[in-house]
Amino acid sequence: MSSSLFEKNVSQYCKKYGKIIKNFTDTSNLLLEKTKDDCYTLKLKYLDRELYLHSKYSPIKEAERFVEKIKDFNIKTVFIIYGMGLGYHILELMKYLHEENSLIIIEPNEEVLSKAFSVFDWTKLLNRKKTHLFTGTDRQAINLLLGEFVDITNAENIQFLTFSQYDKIYPEFYKVVYEEIKNYVSLFKISKNTKTHFWNKYNENFFNNLTKMVHEHSINDLKGQFNNVPAFIVSAGPSLDKNIKALRQVQNRGLIFSGGRTLTALIHNNIRPHFVVSMDPGIAAYEVLQEHKKHDIPLITTVVSNDEVIQAHQGDQFYIANSEYTGLIHYFTKKEMDILPLGASVANASAAIALYLGCNPIIFVGQDLAYTDGKYHAQSCQIGQEETDEDDRFEVEGIYGGKVWTNSVWYTFLMWMEKFIYHSSGKLFIDATEGGAKIHGTEILTLKESIEKYCQKTFDVDEKLKEIISNHEKVYQNEKLKTLLNNLKNNLDKLDKISDKALKDLEEVYHCDIESITIEHTRPFRVFEEQINKMMKDNPGIKDILIRVFEEINSNNDFIEKVNETEKEKLEKIIKRNQEFYRQIKITVKSIEGFIENLIENQLESIKIFGARIHFKS
Repeated sequence: MSSSLFEKNVSQYCKKYGKIIKNFTDTSNLLLEKTKDDCYTLKLKYLDRELYLHSKYSPIKEAERFVEKIKDFNIKTVFIIYGMGLGYHILELMKYLHEENSLIIIEPNEEVLSKAFSVFDWTKLLNRKKTHLFTGTDRQAINLLLGEFVDITNAENIQFLTFSQYDKIYPEFYKVVYEEIKNYVSLFKISKNTKTHFWNKYNENFFNNLTKMVHEHSINDLKGQFNNVPAFIVSAGPSLDKNIKALRQVQNRGLIFSGGRTLTALIHNNIRPHFVVSMDPGIAAYEVLQEHKKHDIPLITTVVSNDEVIQAHQGDQFYIANSEYTGLIHYFTKKEMDILPLGASVANASAAIALYLGCNPIIFVGQDLAYTDGKYHAQSCQIGQEETDEDDRFEVEGIYGGKVWTNSVWYTFLMWMEKFIYHSSGKLFIDATEGGAKIHGTEILTLKESIEKYCQKTFDVDEKLKEIISNHEKVYQNEKLKTLLNNLKNNLDKLDKISDKALKDLEEVYHCDIESITIEHTRPFRVFEEQINKMMKDNPGIKDILIRVFEEINSNNDFIEKVNETEKEKLEKIIKRNQEFYRQIKITVKSIEGFIENLIENQLESIKIFGARIHFKS
């Protein structure tokens, strides 16, 4: 135990995290003791008894047993350790970690961390990339930290491990950490399943939307155009029925953003929103518009949103890029088109859009995210019979205190919104829902109070939009689109031939005796990889088309290298991985070529008509 060692660790900790760890002296509640094998353990006073965080005999052997129990991990596994103690088990685990493994260590008690800093040198751990040493019991802080480490590629590759009796000594925060991990895993599972379910539909939507996208506007045209204009994000929560009529007072003193479900309710109350936001790729986005499918209110959407919504819409459209289609967007449109953090709901997306436009404050209406009065949606926004899962209900903090019932889907929307607000410093967010779950980071006002306080100035939104559109009007030649589609199809044909050759060679290797296969057998496949890499470099649109294949392969635990694999195991995995990779390329190519052929053969006339309309629009 050394004061200089403590200072060295604290200095590095402060350098990395910007905060100091106090040097706690031994107290009656926490005491360092020597073990039988001349190491240290920690004696902790817990309730009316004393507990040891480590073995009194051999904490090193105890650490070895802890690590030996860890099974089924690979070089991409995220390790979350609840409880650091003096850290013997952390030192043991680090012997087996690959540089790609993420490691989060959670120590609820700063005094314990102080003792660990006095016993071992932790500078190597603190200098390690993909590592975070968390101390304290702040729920929002752990939520934000998990958001940095957990994503769609690793959410199903997490090892959450509890050391010693930490779950019993600090049960409240253990429950918090467990719930936050569970919520992130659920969020990304939903996201991954949605992407898997809708991937073909995303591609279909993209190509079907091209005929309008090339002639319409980028979201960039609206960037910062409404600085300090109040934005009202109108959602379909049960509380909307209480105050929807108050939105008539906004008129041209703020921007009203509507989703598809709330559009009918607003129009029936003689309220015309300034923007309709549509994100959903599925047919549900079209169905909720009901009798207003052919409205002419400016539409803000994404390049992969439902094609029927976009084709039916009669007004101006502003497109947001999707991160997986930036190459294709530039290939076809040559437009600058930003990606926005759109979250998982229309309200999430609308908040991000309002911020992008420069709006301030951003005011939520109908954003219950809870079963207010036992209802799922506002009566004015209900469409048909709504089914709820009685097993998927739990309590969260209510807007006015107490508890309200929510579900896992709404809770993911809430988590996203709170994180978005936290990172949007300098902007005011107001919850004027008047019911539902509490959204941390918002000021709570009634809708009437919000309008009276912040809607002081009037401006002509329609005139502003005409000015924006006239300043960014561009003519797009339809023959150019046809040429680009044919060129892309030719590239896809080449990709298909490369995949055929690779699969043929892989089949020959696969039927060899695995014992006779060496690294030399895999070298020819690098040629195929180089050819594909060159195609992606020459045309980023090809990279977009293949991105889902890469994601699926790279996140498949069957193909990720495990620690201490034998060379034979690695080779067998490489062969199987490549076989699946090229099979998936062929499936993807066939699908995309079908969308291109449909666009060329069946929509050219509509492209010409649409192009003429845009070209002569005043």
